[in-house]
Amino acid sequence: MSPAKIETEGRGGEGVLHDISFDGACIGVGFEAPLNAKVKISVEGFGELTGRVVRRKKRLGIRFDTAPAEAGAHEENILRLIKTASSRKLVMVVEDSATQTVTLRAILEEEGFKVLCLASAEDAMSLLRSTMPDIMIVDYRLPGINGDELCRRLRMNINTQGIPVLMLTSNTEDGSEVRGLESGADDYVSKNEDHEILLLRIHSLLIRGHKENLLMDLYAPLFHRPRVLVIDDSPTFLERLKDDLSDDEYTVEVTTSPRKGLSLAKKGAFDCVLIDMVMPDIERGIMARRLVEDRKNSGHSYVIIALSAFEEKGNVAQALEAGIDDFVGKSAGIDVLKARIKSSLRQMFLRHQRQEIIHELHRHKDELEQAVEERTKALRQEIVERKRMEAELRLAKKEAEAASNAKSHFLANMSHELRTPLTAIIGFSEAIKTSMSGTVTTWDPEKYMDYIDHIFTSGHHLLTIINDVLDISRIEGGKVDLEKSHVDIGELLEKSWDFFGVEAGKKRIMWRMDVPNDVAPVYVDRRLISQTLLNLFSNAVKFSPDDGTITVTVAEQAGGGISITVSDTGIGIAKKDLLRVLEPFGQVETAFTKNYKGSGLGLPLAKSFMELHGGSLDLRSELGKGTSVILSLPSG
Repeated sequence: MSPAKIETEGRGGEGVLHDISFDGACIGVGFEAPLNAKVKISVEGFGELTGRVVRRKKRLGIRFDTAPAEAGAHEENILRLIKTASSRKLVMVVEDSATQTVTLRAILEEEGFKVLCLASAEDAMSLLRSTMPDIMIVDYRLPGINGDELCRRLRMNINTQGIPVLMLTSNTEDGSEVRGLESGADDYVSKNEDHEILLLRIHSLLIRGHKENLLMDLYAPLFHRPRVLVIDDSPTFLERLKDDLSDDEYTVEVTTSPRKGLSLAKKGAFDCVLIDMVMPDIERGIMARRLVEDRKNSGHSYVIIALSAFEEKGNVAQALEAGIDDFVGKSAGIDVLKARIKSSLRQMFLRHQRQEIIHELHRHKDELEQAVEERTKALRQEIVERKRMEAELRLAKKEAEAASNAKSHFLANMSHELRTPLTAIIGFSEAIKTSMSGTVTTWDPEKYMDYIDHIFTSGHHLLTIINDVLDISRIEGGKVDLEKSHVDIGELLEKSWDFFGVEAGKKRIMWRMDVPNDVAPVYVDRRLISQTLLNLFSNAVKFSPDDGTITVTVAEQAGGGISITVSDTGIGIAKKDLLRVLEPFGQVETAFTKNYKGSGLGLPLAKSFMELHGGSLDLRSELGKGTSVILSLPSG
């Protein structure tokens, strides 16, 4: 291929010369050239060529003022334009709007296209079983199956996956362009777009599709190893060429006998025949002419390439005049020869009809089965991925339901926790009010002091619950600000335990605290650490049996900071519930715990307070034997 610059009627562009041969060359252009227009083409290796646009065999081409030297003087040279808008191209329009259909048909037929118009995707899929268009124009919005779904089905079908698709979209449909392209469309254009833009899009897709079809047509028939016959009088040259071509996955047979070579070629078992133009005892060129004649009479399809050590223009012209497909000098490298073979094979296969290509695909079912297997594997992977996502959704749903149930249980429990102290406050307050109103004749100071103690205790309990709920809310909202100061941890432990001394004494619980004298103060938020200790001590006292033991141990950590361990000999927690009790609303209810009051927020709050300080809370417990809570606080 050679790059070319084209200029016609003051308009310029670029194209590519393909397969320069005796018949001229093909060139791709992005604009039309009217008949008789002057054309100037600059090609590396040819220099500058000038001519006029003519029509030859229903194709637009160029008649040169001066013929390219490479073509020789044996035949008129025509540079054929690959003109995408031509009567050879069939456009299938899938559009349910009658008005839009009439407009599109008029534009396309004026441009020279054959046009098929269908009103639904279902009609299109039915017709595609028997008719294969060069390009499809599909409306995004269709009755029944939408345009994007039609495109997906085209891409999933091996027979239609190569058809270029131009999606028609409406300006009012946000995102339809993206969805169309994601479904496999090659390009899109708005229905309100200028007609010239529409045609340019079509031309661009057809040029791109032409290049892709060249590759498809080249490699589809080559699912078998290409078979090459080489006829040459030099055994050394034959062996070297056989080795080189075999390395490139060609099946190669060689012979030094022209007559044997002609006999082998007649059998039609080869895709390509390489023949030396100059062989002893044979008139120059006669073998080439016999091969061409036998190929024509037998109906076999194979490429004939002439080889010669004499590369002057006369030999080239003689070979091409004889009907040889290509001429390669023996001085050219093996890579050049391989490229010429591949190019010539491609041209041969382009002449094959689609039915022959499909026949080749069926003959080589191993490749097809592999493609099906790969597609099936991809579908299996997609199914596995879908099942994984469904499992994740089920798990997420289950977790959401569990969280909802836990919250409902928490709210029900909280209702009880709030109602109990409020009932006590109201009841004892009412008793005091009644006595002070004069309806009670006797005054018992100890009795009413007991009432006041109950009111105070209930109010304090109520405030604790409300504070816990508010703290959880602030933590989840990220609205907790630490107010740090240096705190003597031993002093804080003593003061926190004072709140539970009386209750622990009633249950005859033994209290032990081990704090080193030289432990350094910790830099923490005093209120939050105090609340953490109060929650841990409350749980330890609440769940410890009579005559139980509570032990508090403080130790310095090797990496800095301290650890505080609160251990009890209470009812303990089952291993399966250890994580649950550390989650908000995750209170565990068993035959043991349902007899104890509490909101279930103590441990989750303590864990959150530790994490706010950059520390951690570790929970260790054994059902029926007790629980240990280890708090770790960093040094700073």
